[in-house]
Amino acid sequence: MINYEGLAHFQEKKDSVEPTSKIEEKIKEFIERAPENQELMERQMNVRQHPEGYDDILKEANNEEGLKNLMVEKGIKKIVHSEGLTVWDHTKKALELLESRDDIAEEKKKELRLLIFYHDLGKISASRKEENKKETEKQIGKGVLNCVMRGHHREGLDAIREGMIANDVDGEDLKIYMNVIENHMNTSLLEQGPKKLVKLFENFGDTEDERRRVVDLLSLVLEVDGSATENITMKDNGELLYSKNEKKLKINSDDLWEKYEEGKKMIGEEERLEEEKAKQKELEEEIFPGGVAKYLAEERGVPKGKNFGEAMKRTKEEVQKNKNLSPEKIREIIDALDVEEFKDKII
Repeated sequence: MINYEGLAHFQEKKDSVEPTSKIEEKIKEFIERAPENQELMERQMNVRQHPEGYDDILKEANNEEGLKNLMVEKGIKKIVHSEGLTVWDHTKKALELLESRDDIAEEKKKELRLLIFYHDLGKISASRKEENKKETEKQIGKGVLNCVMRGHHREGLDAIREGMIANDVDGEDLKIYMNVIENHMNTSLLEQGPKKLVKLFENFGDTEDERRRVVDLLSLVLEVDGSATENITMKDNGELLYSKNEKKLKINSDDLWEKYEEGKKMIGEEERLEEEKAKQKELEEEIFPGGVAKYLAEERGVPKGKNFGEAMKRTKEEVQKNKNLSPEKIREIIDALDVEEFKDKII
């Protein structure tokens, strides 16, 4: 018999979602849909969110005074992922939050169940990496209780892909879902410049529809994941502060897409200017085979000095102003300017 509760389940002191039989049934139905789901759920149950030796702190999560005393005794100032002892506790919390959302259509929930169930599977291998174990020790030294699992969004991708396929996901859907999984730790999306966002989103799909779909799903996954990430911080005055992953909660798909569109306009304008610059250069080379500088110095006798740059600028402006004329006609116009008149205009 599978224990769907995992090792522990912390209910937040406020704004918590009490799992109903309907929610539990939905989660159970999803897990039993494929043997791979059951296997991977059990594997998540065996991955700790906190180092050994601190389970008593999590067990006191609902007892404020007991929790304070244990945190002080063990030198803990902050508990990250206080929702439970294991990765499954976090995943299950996220699934419960998803099922409680009345504003998300059932068709969309079907996609999100898969994404949320598999989003942290990479923690299984990331938790075993030596660099993460060392970083966990450093965090404990700073009073932060959490198993560091950096890079987990890039781990276990083959197993995640196989799990998706076992749930009848293939083709474009598979590609989109994997993009969401691999980017679910990108919490700085709104902080990135518009042009940088364009480069990132271009990897989300070959068409705008594919990219928008990734952005929409990713935003929802980040929102639910952020809500299911519960933290407890002890302030200097001994008060306990309960929080979630606020950076993930701030991400909104419409805001992201608006910034993406802004980035595309910026890049389009830069490309337009570069194209005009290239055309101008090509036209100048046709008018002045040796270049504008050679023309001014050798053919017009403009002396090198502080005003030579102005002479170059004035000549280029004349080319640009008459760009719709033939190169020969433009040359005639510039040749018709005597040196003195030319100098008068640039000095």
